[in-house]
Order: sequence, then structure tokens, then C-alpha cells
Amino acid sequence: MRKHFRILVSVFTALILTLNFVPGAVGIAADYTDKSAMGGDSTIAGDPVSEYLSIQVGPDGRFNSGGTPAPGTTPWYNISYAYPGAPWTSFSTIKVDGSNFIYGSSGLRIQAPTEDALSMANTSIWKYGDVEVKQTLQIVNGTSGNLDTGMYKYTVTNAGTVSHNVGVRIMIDTMLNNNDAAPFRVPGVGAVTTEMEFTGTNIPQYWQAFYSLSNPDIMAQGTLVRSGDTPPDRFVLSNWENIYYADSVWDYTIHAGVSNGDSAATCWWNPVSIAAGESREFVTYYGLGSISGTLDLAITGATSLDIVGGQWSPNPFTVTAYVSNNTGAVMNNVPVTIGVPAGLGLQLDDTAIHTIPSIAIGATEQTSWNVVAMDAGEYTYSVTGIGQTASRQISVPQLPPADLISPQTTCSTTPTANSNGWCNSDVSVSLAATDNDGGSGVKEIHYVINSGSEQVVAGGSVAFSLTGTETFTFWAVDNAGNIESTQSQTINIDKIAPSITTSPQDLQIVPLTSGMTFTYTTTDDSSGIDTATGTINGTPITGGSYPISAAGVYNFSITATDKAGNSATSSGIFVVYDPSAGFVTGGGWFDSPTGAYPADSTLTGKAIFGFVSKYQKGAFVTTGNTEFQFQVADLNFHSTSYEWLVIAGSRAQYKGTGTINGFGDYGFILTAIDGGSKCLDQFRIKIWDKSNDTVIYDNKIDASDDSSSLTTLGGGNIVIHK
Repeated sequence: MRKHFRILVSVFTALILTLNFVPGAVGIAADYTDKSAMGGDSTIAGDPVSEYLSIQVGPDGRFNSGGTPAPGTTPWYNISYAYPGAPWTSFSTIKVDGSNFIYGSSGLRIQAPTEDALSMANTSIWKYGDVEVKQTLQIVNGTSGNLDTGMYKYTVTNAGTVSHNVGVRIMIDTMLNNNDAAPFRVPGVGAVTTEMEFTGTNIPQYWQAFYSLSNPDIMAQGTLVRSGDTPPDRFVLSNWENIYYADSVWDYTIHAGVSNGDSAATCWWNPVSIAAGESREFVTYYGLGSISGTLDLAITGATSLDIVGGQWSPNPFTVTAYVSNNTGAVMNNVPVTIGVPAGLGLQLDDTAIHTIPSIAIGATEQTSWNVVAMDAGEYTYSVTGIGQTASRQISVPQLPPADLISPQTTCSTTPTANSNGWCNSDVSVSLAATDNDGGSGVKEIHYVINSGSEQVVAGGSVAFSLTGTETFTFWAVDNAGNIESTQSQTINIDKIAPSITTSPQDLQIVPLTSGMTFTYTTTDDSSGIDTATGTINGTPITGGSYPISAAGVYNFSITATDKAGNSATSSGIFVVYDPSAGFVTGGGWFDSPTGAYPADSTLTGKAIFGFVSKYQKGAFVTTGNTEFQFQVADLNFHSTSYEWLVIAGSRAQYKGTGTINGFGDYGFILTAIDGGSKCLDQFRIKIWDKSNDTVIYDNKIDASDDSSSLTTLGGGNIVIHK
């Protein structure tokens, strides 16, 4: 299926490959910056290039590569399909919280693939929900010491506020000098011609792909294990068609015993939890390989070591010998011996002499050693077998002075706590660690919340949301193993406002008693009360209580603030009546109907009232107090005097004068019905401007003043005392 598709879309590319990439064809200039001369596609977004290697990157982040081990003398050849044509068969998969995304083909593009010629890199960024993924494809020094290796790095950053599980899969469609069925070799395993997988500690340090197992001159090498990098959890050598057309762009089950022709190499890093603000890197390497020796005996291995975290890397490094049988008979029990000079040594469980049981006529077999660098210097190591010797040089750099100083971690909180040490919202704690100049560098940061489990991160932030006090303990470790002394930070969060209780309560009607007081209490279960203030009819309350010495309608407002800055306000009306004479009292609320407020007849909402009205003993003067509030209209009516009161059975009506919001001269008539225990209480108030008789409010605006049509209460009660 794949072959037919490639033929249809790549006739022109195939022609160019035939002209430029077969052995012996005319070579490409070492300064390989014009890809169009080699069949580069117009869709290429930018391709890092050195004199040894080129990585092509498409606008969707897909990639391929090619190069030459000997610029100017050896023709360029491809090491992944179908360089120099447009890349499409090699790509990476990002797994976020169980969902799979092909990098560059889904999600939100933050940065299109962009080339940086100076650093020989191409970077792009795609985002999947909260997870931001940066792809960096860069040419770096390989085992030969030349700029002939591609670094394929994915930096995953959690830009959200909660943790996410993220995994990465990188799939490379290998092709060596147009051989799309490039065979593999793996140290300790040998030739790999069928699908095979490696996991855990069986992950090899490197793997190699060849144009032909019998001719290792044209080869590529991938590096899986390198100090400072997280090795993959799984590595598979497979048939490209099988993995490309699998049911999932993440999962794959190998077909044991099935040829890996049309070969591909795939790395998996299983999903890990990445905290809010944290970043993780996943990286592998693929580029040109190199060997030393002859067609009968050849050797491959590192030619230089890096310094990572103050130590040599890779160390130990793998050395592989290839022994070919170019005689006319089967070779049995072939001894191959490695020679290492002082300054290098073999891993303790290894021996210098390895025996290859059998090599068929025309076949090539291999054997590998793990070599340890013990001192800086320039060295030559070699292997001897079948009467020949193959040698290779390696440069081991001088290590920096030992790092004996522990790193330091800084901790900052957003938002910062107030002067009482409390926050009233979620808190983000950011951690950043630095090592001393010339030190080994920060390896990781550890933290513990309260007495919970220890967490290890590279840096970033930790979110706190629970109400209460939590202890955050943290410390850093550098690559030399120095451990910082623990530090701690107390996180105080209170997002709940205080509670307020009053006596009497809102809308309550109570009799006047000797020594009567209004009281309030405030409580807060977390940070505690910081301030509490209150007023009765605009007069400040001191000590949490206010003396009540006369009947009337009382407005109260209480505000409490806790130490975290959360505030609560409780306001309302209560009525106090004198039970010694006939009178009417009421307190409650109702839903104000459309049209009740002529200045804006569309206004509706909750209207609150409280009143007491009576004749004083031995007099015909009506006294009392009336309060009415229609908050959506910003209307607050307060009576100043009464003219008359009429009580007839369960109906009471009285007339008087008052102010709105403390100003003006307004008349009012209040009508109330005490429904008793069997019927609902009802209420009506009409307020007008006495200067021009304009109605300001009337919840039964179309009814006459003596109408029996009133509004039923939504809460509270009306009582006629006889």
C-alpha cells in the first residue's frame, strides 16, 4: 500500500534520488544550503544543515534527513525516507491525559517550524489544551566528534493549573542510500531483521541501520541512552507499514518473526504526571554512524565523550566489533579480543575476549563490550580477530573540579500573603533552583506538602487551593549529589467569608421589653475575625449591642472582615411594637410588580417593608414608624409623621408623610391585611410627591385608595393588635 502511494507522489523525487544518491553518483557540494538543487520540496519549512548532515522539516513538523561522512569526497545519501523530498513518514505523537495527538497535525499552533541557521536548529510549538510542546530538531556532535547527528527533543510544559499526564512517541522511517528496507544491528543482540522490542534495562545504548549488513560503510546510528537525558521506556524496530497503518498512533504490538523490511525505529516515553508550571524533556538522537577497520574486521564506538553534570557521558560507552566471513568455509568459535590502554577499562562484569560461535560464509556477526573511561586523555582502543586488528581513537576531556557546594532554591507565592499572613484565593508557589558558578548544575527539586509523599520536579509551580494552613517543605539536589538543607513555607488560605447572626433577626416583629437590646455576633472558622462594625438607623453600634427603648422600625447593617480579607454584610429591618395599646405592625417582603415604579415601569424585584402604627393612650395622635425599600430603583422611604390610622377588623390603613433617601416631602398611604392563621397577609403602599401629586411608587397603581386589591407577601407577617 505504501509503496504504490510513494510511486504516485514521488516520481520526480525518485528521479533526483537516482541521479544524486546512488553509490558512485556525482556528490553534492559540502556547503549544502540550496536544497532545491537536490530535489527539496517547496513545502519545506526550514532545514538545519552542517557540512555532514541536513534535517528537513515540513510545515507540520514532520522530518527526514541525509548526509555524508566525508564532505567533498563521498556523495550525500538519505538516512530517513525520502530525503531530500518533502518529509511525511516520520513524525511524533503526544499523549495527553489518554488522548493521542500527532505533533503538528492537531492542536493549536503557537509557533510554526522556524530555522535558526546559526545554531543549526529548527523549532516549533504546538499546544494541546494546557500542555505546550516544543519540538527542537538540531544538529549536534555525534560519536565521531563531527556535526553529523540530529537531536530530536520535545520540551513539554504544563501551562495550566492542574497536573496532566503526558507521554511522547518518536517514529523515524529509516532509509539508507535509497534502501527503504535498511537492516539493523543492536549491541549485544547482533543483526535485527525481524520486528523486535526493548524495554527497561534492556534498552540499548545505541542502534545502527545499514545500507547492507555485508557492507557497513553506509550506516546511520541512533543513541538512546545518554547521561543527563531520560532514556525511553520502550524501543521498537519494526516494519514501517505495520506501525504507520496501525489502529493507533500510539500503541503498537510487534509482529514477532515478521520481517522489518521497510524498516522504522520508534521510541516511547510512557505518560508521566507533569505538575502545573512544570516542564519535562524527552530526547533521542539519530544521524550518521562510523566504523574503523576493513571489510573483514571493523570496529565502532565513541570517538569523544561529553561532560554532563560534571561527569563523562556516555560512560561506560559501547564498543562493537563486526567480523565478516569472506572465506570459503564456515568459521566456528572465532575469538575476538579488545585492547584498552591505561585510562580506559572494561566494565567489571565484562571480559576482554569474546567468542563468536559461528559465522556463515559471506555473513557478518558482531560482539560488544562496555568500556569505562577512568582518566582524561587521548586514547586508542582496538579489537583483534581473524588475524587482523581494527583501531579507533577517543578523546576524554578533563573533568571540572569537584562540586562540593549544594544548590539553592528560591520560593515565591502568587498572590503574596497579606499583613496577617493569609490569602483569600488559590495560591501558586513557584520554585527555582540555581547551582554555584562552575558547579555541576541543578539536577532536581524535591518537595513535600504537610506529611505527604515526596515529589520530584525540575522546577515550576505548585498549586494550593484548600482552606486552612499547609506546610510546604522543599530542597534541591545538584548533579554532583549535593543536597540543599530543607526550607519550608507556610501557606494560609481562607476563601470563606465570616458568618453574622443578629437578634432580633431581619423582618422579625418583637414586643418592646424593659432593658431590650439589639445584639450581633460574628464567627470565622479559618483565619478568624479581624474587624466587625455595625449601625442601627445610621447610629454606630458599640460593643456588639444597641439599647432599644422605644417602639419603631429599625434598620441595621453589620459588616465583618476576617484576617484573610473576606468580608460579609448582614442588613435588614425589624419592628418593635408597644403591646400596651391597639396598633398594627408589619415586616416582610413581596415581589414588586411591573408598573409599580412609574419612573421606570419595567423594574421589578424584591421590595422590603417594616412598620408600626398606633394611637397613643389618651390622645388622638397617631405615632409610629414606616420603612419601605425598593432596592433596584434605589428607593428608600422613611416616614416622618402620621396623620391618621383606621383599623377595621383584619384591615388597617394609615396616612402620613416621609422622605425618600433622606430628602423631599412625600405623602403615603399604607394598607395592610392581617390574614390570621388561615389566610395570607397582604400589603400595599402608595407614595407620591406632595408638591405635584406625582405618584412615585404604588404596587397596585391602577386601584383606588380604598380598593381591597393588595399584594400577597412573599415573606414576613402583618399583625393587627387589639
